[in-house]
Amino acid sequence: MQNGGWSVRWQGFEGNDFWSGDAKTKTNASSILDALISLQKKNNFELVFANYTNVNSDIAINQDRNKFLADLKTKRVNMTSKNTIIIGTFG
Repeated sequence: MQNGGWSVRWQGFEGNDFWSGDAKTKTNASSILDALISLQKKNNFELVFANYTNVNSDIAINQDRNKFLADLKTKRVNMTSKNTIIIGTFG
């Protein structure tokens, strides 16, 4: 089981240095999202998640969330209980 490192505000508004850049590479740190991206590369499925461009700006976070929700609304036409898994995270 993996834990942590996914949320835009995980362990503080500006994130955690352990999960980024050289520190992440050197420590080989991984998250649930990292594992899913790795699986996606090996298998044929679409991974849909909110991608935050600037975690230091509430305006940018809200814009990214709105874009994600709009994209999700267009994709939901093809989503069924047979081809869709939703992974919810909370902390």
